[in-house]
Amino acid sequence: IPGEIGFLEKLKVLDLSNNQMTGYLPSDLRWAPLEKLQFSNNKIVGVVPPLLCQQVEINTDAGTGTDCSRIGCPVGTFSPEGYGDCEACPVGQTNHYIASTSCPVIIAIPASTSSGKRRSNGLLWFFIGDIIILLLVFIAVQVWRKQRNSREDMQH
Repeated sequence: IPGEIGFLEKLKVLDLSNNQMTGYLPSDLRWAPLEKLQFSNNKIVGVVPPLLCQQVEINTDAGTGTDCSRIGCPVGTFSPEGYGDCEACPVGQTNHYIASTSCPVIIAIPASTSSGKRRSNGLLWFFIGDIIILLLVFIAVQVWRKQRNSREDMQH
C-alpha cells in the first residue's frame, strides 16, 4: 500500500479488502481525513501504526477511542469484519496478518513421521555420495601417477 495515499486531502473511505495485498499498513494514512478504512483479507503484516490509531474519526462504527483493533485486528486475532471486536484465534488455529476475518487450522506434521526418516536417509546418502566421489578422485589420481611414472621409466 503506497504511503502517498495518505496525502489525498479528500479521501474519506478507503476499502482495500479482499485484494491479496502484501506488506505493511503505512503510517502516512494518518494524514488523510479517513472516516472508513478497511483492509481485511489481505496479507498485511506488522501492526496498525499507533499514530493512525489516534485518528478517532476512523471506523467509529467499531467503537471510539484510540484502540488499534478499531482499525484492524492484531495478528493472532480475528473478527467477521477484520476490525472491531477481535477475538483470539482458537487453539490449533492462527493467522499471520492484521485485519484477519478468520484463523486457518494449523496442520502439524509430527517429527516421528516418515518424512523425518527420509530427511535423515537423505543426509546419509549425501555423505555416501561424497565418499564415493572422494574415492573416484583418489583412484583417478593414482592411475594418473602410475601412467606418469611408467612414461618416465620408458624415457630413461
